[in-house]
Amino acid sequence: MIIRKLIFVGCITFISACSSNDSADKVSTEGSQSETASNNTGDLRCKNVTVTGSRFPVKRCTTAAQRARELEDAKKVLNDARNNVGAQN
Repeated sequence: MIIRKLIFVGCITFISACSSNDSADKVSTEGSQSETASNNTGDLRCKNVTVTGSRFPVKRCTTAAQRARELEDAKKVLNDARNNVGAQN
């Protein structure tokens, strides 16, 4: 009897894990009209990214302008961290 319950729970878990989630398929589109216009030129790159705290990858698509902005933001964060080492607030 216990084995049947375990198999039933396992099947339900498997079925619910395999169901698609529409919110995971949607990609947030933030940015200006120029970035939206650049989507039509074919410079859109997509990759599966695993979000922290989840085992399920999410498809994330970015344009060249978005990638360049993210790179500049990351460099700025690193430079700020380097410049503020040992500084007390």
